[in-house]
Amino acid sequence: MLTAAGVIVKAVVLGTGTAPSNGDGGSLFGRHIFHSLRPPPRTPPALAARPIAAAPDCGAPLKPGDQCGGTRGSACPGKRCVDGPWRDACCPDGYECTRSDAHFHSCRESGDGWGGALKTSFHRSLGEKGLIVTGPGGKGAFGKGLVGKGSIGKGLIGKGATGKGLIGKGATGKGLIGKGAIVIGKGLIGKGSIGKGIAGKGALAPRAPVPARVAPNGDPAYGDVLSLSFLFYEAQRSGKLPPSNRISWRGDSGLQDRAPDGRDVTGGWYDAGDNVKFNLPMAWTAGVLAWSVLEYKEGYVAARQYETALDNIKWATDYFIKCVGDGSTIVGQVGSGYEDHSTWTRPEDKVPPTPVFVLTPDRPGSDVTAAMAGALGAASVAFADVDPAYSARLLAAALKAYQFAVKYRGLYHDAIPEAASFYRSSNYYDDLAWAAIWLGVRTGNPSYKQAAREFYGLHWRTEHLQNPVWDSYDWDSNSWGAVLILSRWFPEDPFYKARMMTFVNDWLNTGPWIRRTPKGLGFSTTWGSLRHVGNALFLMKTYAKGAGDPALERRVDCFAHNQLAYILGGVTGRSFVVGYGPTPPQQPHHRAASCPRLGVPCSFKYLESRSPNPHIIYGALVGGPDGADAYEDVRSNFVQNEVAVDYNGGFTGILAAMVKPTFTSAECDGRY
Repeated sequence: MLTAAGVIVKAVVLGTGTAPSNGDGGSLFGRHIFHSLRPPPRTPPALAARPIAAAPDCGAPLKPGDQCGGTRGSACPGKRCVDGPWRDACCPDGYECTRSDAHFHSCRESGDGWGGALKTSFHRSLGEKGLIVTGPGGKGAFGKGLVGKGSIGKGLIGKGATGKGLIGKGATGKGLIGKGAIVIGKGLIGKGSIGKGIAGKGALAPRAPVPARVAPNGDPAYGDVLSLSFLFYEAQRSGKLPPSNRISWRGDSGLQDRAPDGRDVTGGWYDAGDNVKFNLPMAWTAGVLAWSVLEYKEGYVAARQYETALDNIKWATDYFIKCVGDGSTIVGQVGSGYEDHSTWTRPEDKVPPTPVFVLTPDRPGSDVTAAMAGALGAASVAFADVDPAYSARLLAAALKAYQFAVKYRGLYHDAIPEAASFYRSSNYYDDLAWAAIWLGVRTGNPSYKQAAREFYGLHWRTEHLQNPVWDSYDWDSNSWGAVLILSRWFPEDPFYKARMMTFVNDWLNTGPWIRRTPKGLGFSTTWGSLRHVGNALFLMKTYAKGAGDPALERRVDCFAHNQLAYILGGVTGRSFVVGYGPTPPQQPHHRAASCPRLGVPCSFKYLESRSPNPHIIYGALVGGPDGADAYEDVRSNFVQNEVAVDYNGGFTGILAAMVKPTFTSAECDGRY
């Protein structure tokens, strides 16, 4: 537990911009940018009109298939229609300027792609009152035989569970998950376990969704969903995949990723439905996962996911260690969003070289560098008792990144201009505070504790006043994680508690930025609505369990049960987790999952196909419904159907928390 003095006792328990973007990594209205835009104080969300900047005339008239709209791009095959999202005049007769991807438009035959009902639906969802924020930037079981002989009921994963103890002898260190690891039926993961021969006979060969199940305490079996969430993270891996790879339809990729100085920057996670490694959201996600392991180790252990969690965190932090290097220059992004979004293909088929963007003293990025320092620091704490040597490596890299971020100040998208169209950052003092907190926890040095307080103060007095931080905990608002821990470290200061209670009360009772859908979902914005819910639940639960207020903790637990019931299909009859529960998404917006088997060419026709994805990307949380509970399971609807590593961040944490809740759903009597 983390005491007020920042001393670790036993297990540590810690107790944007203006440019529009999109659901695929950047453009028009913004999955990445948009969800973190800050609305003006006390103003309910409303539609934001966004002009599209002029672009140069690139020459020859357009031909069928040419790019015809969007914001900026790395390629310009002809004169682009830049005065409106869907302008047909510049396309040949019989063609219209329709979305070919989330970032680009191209001349396609009339009625094709986005040129019909889907386009109308997209406009309708954007125009729906209160769905787009204005701001300076925007009872079943797993079934017999699914987990060994019985369900995951007995002993959580049954007799042939995840090995002895946690993950068995061949745990994370040796790349195995144990001899008897999760066997989800003969048709789902093969005869063998996920440990033996994983890339071959025992590899994940998805056939059907995993049915929802009730845990022994009467709650939904949150641990089942938790285990699937890590399958999603494994599906996002870049680099040389290990022998323990559980995703049969993924292969090695990005093996030639090198920084300009020749440094190896392979590994990490691809961001979403695309094939770019955006370090800012990746760092936030890895930090949240590491924090959740510290807060909810009991839940992870009960679900047999503790070492799996550490293994997945390590995949990201190994990459960050490479990005930091000797600390003189820091890699901030690998891959170009513009280039990537002009194609629809799996990462295994990408042709090197991949652009690598570097931060230097002259072109710094305090936000992304500090976010990486925070993730490395939090992971260093998580690995301290498990692998001290690795923990020390993490700490060393965290210190280098932190020192760079403090010494060389600036927003990273000023150094990496294209980042502004994908993950435009609003602040960096909050990220510095977040990084200082974890260095303080890991080292016990009180100077980091004071630095965290000072950096948060600077964030509040400068960045927040210019661009108010609304009730959203995400990659662009590390301030909420920072203020929660500061409220524990400085309980005598009422400010931090007041900030946290504002967030908690707004989600529990609705507020300026949060309302309820007709079916009871806490709702802040259409774009990726459910990741906001998952992240908020994790933050609320983590605050309430250390607040010393049983009544508050009960309300938060009950609210979490209520909201998770919605996400997992208990309210609408539709699950929003791919491969799980009733009527799960069939067409999540994800390149690799939508492409045919490895070796068969992939193209935009697979984006436009209305068939289910050939590969089930188990455990991925899709964007979710709009403010009227409407949801469209269409691959090209990236607003509602894309998946991303940050979408599963807080969601994974709250699942771990609710495996061992303070109050079960039965104790809530349907109320919160």
